[in-house]
Amino acid sequence: MLYDEQYLYSISSVTAPYAYTQGQRLDLQTGETLPWNIPGETTNVLDVVNGQLVTCRILSDSPVPFPEDSEMSDAFLQNSLCEFDLTDAVTGKPVQKLLSYPWYGEDDGTMRTFYYYLGHNGSDLYFSGYHTPYATDQHSVSVLCIRSDGTQDALDLAEDWNCSALGLDAELRWLMTYNSDMTAFTLYDLQGNRLGANARPAGLAVYTPLTLLDDGRVVLLIGKTSASTQLATIPADAFLSGSTEYTEMEFVG
Repeated sequence: MLYDEQYLYSISSVTAPYAYTQGQRLDLQTGETLPWNIPGETTNVLDVVNGQLVTCRILSDSPVPFPEDSEMSDAFLQNSLCEFDLTDAVTGKPVQKLLSYPWYGEDDGTMRTFYYYLGHNGSDLYFSGYHTPYATDQHSVSVLCIRSDGTQDALDLAEDWNCSALGLDAELRWLMTYNSDMTAFTLYDLQGNRLGANARPAGLAVYTPLTLLDDGRVVLLIGKTSASTQLATIPADAFLSGSTEYTEMEFVG
């Protein structure tokens, strides 16, 4: 679910191509629930940017079958595209194509590439690219920035790491790469300049940066069970310099 100043948007938990994607809007002023005619081939609603939605949908020369047979859907996706769009929030109709590639990855003969949405900063939209060569099991990660005028900038960040981002007030501030067991983190600004690094301290099974606070702190996940979640904060400058001297958050009430 996502929201803007007027509506809370939601889509069905089972989406295309395994079911017809349905949507609804909750009017935040009146409390009324209204139909939201989002295209049935939509697979996800990812963000709200300047009053428009970032969506992902399936594109194909043939209609999406929406079968009960999952094998038929798998076969259908073989010849389909994954497309990210800016979509009109009220009508649910895509108004600007952002990025598209074959559903099972872009293949240039030497490697396969997938893209994932990271978030936005102003009107700039950020996607992470995962590039896996056929000659090796190692992959590389990049970040693609698509600006409001359609121009694109690509940043090559790391080899054999993963990529995510940290935000403040719903906008991206830092890019982050991390190793497969999430014990080491490297932070970058949105231009790809290295800001610093950090690593999980001994004795913790979980240590994950989650978001930034407007008072200059980083929120960390330091523990998680089926019954509880433990969070902590650390000054951003300290985190970037490698410090792990965090302050655990206490919840009251």
